[in-house]
Amino acid sequence: MDFLSKLGLICLANLLAILPIAFWVYLFLRRDRANPEPTKWLSGCFIAGMLIAPIIIGYETLLINNSPFIANLPVLNFRLIMVFGGAIIEELVKFFIIYFILRYNPYFDEPIDAVIYLIMGAAGFALVENVMISASLSMELVDIFTITGTYFGRFLGANLLHVVTAAVIGFTWGFLAKEKIEIREKKKGIFWALVFGTSIHALFNFLVFTYGETGRLLASLGLVLIFVIVFLSLGKLDIKNSLFFKSKLIED
Repeated sequence: MDFLSKLGLICLANLLAILPIAFWVYLFLRRDRANPEPTKWLSGCFIAGMLIAPIIIGYETLLINNSPFIANLPVLNFRLIMVFGGAIIEELVKFFIIYFILRYNPYFDEPIDAVIYLIMGAAGFALVENVMISASLSMELVDIFTITGTYFGRFLGANLLHVVTAAVIGFTWGFLAKEKIEIREKKKGIFWALVFGTSIHALFNFLVFTYGETGRLLASLGLVLIFVIVFLSLGKLDIKNSLFFKSKLIED
């Protein structure tokens, strides 16, 4: 393979690493176009998602995938850790990093904003994952069909997984926060949303880990269904100047 061909494959891999993320971000920002969020806050959440990605991925790689202790566990325990370990870490860290950022955001003033900001954090995280895959594919110098197939699979797989879990948790946050109920009950709701989002992530891991490409296909179909349901339900969060912001879970 000559130099220009290699360069073309590298450029293609990096372009396809970006395009799926750009699509999901565009889709949600367009949904919020009536009262868009300031670019600096959107960018801040996106960058935060990017910054935490190498830390989480490194932790998962060193302490889960390559841990001698975990590798020597009984098969059932090993599978449980592989399925739930990364899911729990990723979903909790992604949520709380955005939660703490939004404590200082005066523009966090609509229920749907909870979805938008969590999506931006998830998109930043997913972009780093894609770029890492791109680097790996570039080093292996695989063909154009492998690169295209890999990113199409990620578009409806791992990338959509991050979007779906963020949307589910964000929707719950926004919906509960605008209701006239005690903050304690709202926090319970967020807890169960995190449990549900983590369960979706863990189920995705289980299907892929256990059934390979067949599991990935089944998981992708499930993610598409959940995405459609949540996205079509976003109208329930279109309430301007609601009481949401008086008790939006950004409280001590």
